[in-house]
Amino acid sequence: MPDHTASDRQQPRLVDISQLIECHHPWIGTPAAARGLVARAKPRLNAGGEVCEGNGLAHAIVKVGDRVLFDLDRFNAWLESRRLSNVLQAKRARSAHRRPAQATQEVA
Repeated sequence: MPDHTASDRQQPRLVDISQLIECHHPWIGTPAAARGLVARAKPRLNAGGEVCEGNGLAHAIVKVGDRVLFDLDRFNAWLESRRLSNVLQAKRARSAHRRPAQATQEVA
């Protein structure tokens, strides 16, 4: 088994909210929108006491005191997983719309 030292491990690329928006993901728009992603990262209770699912971003967020930092590699992986899940949902929706039409043709 190889002996891993601290220098062998890749350090996470951490950026704060303004760096994330300015340099990496300008589509986020504003710091308030980025803070919204952070606020919805973990499951939480809504006003009615029901559990709302988190957006799954919690693993990419590092809090140091009051500062919120994003691990860029994990953030990008989260984005890719969201993109892929949206593609799969769109495919399922398209196939669900086709099924009734196919069933009607088979019966006739």
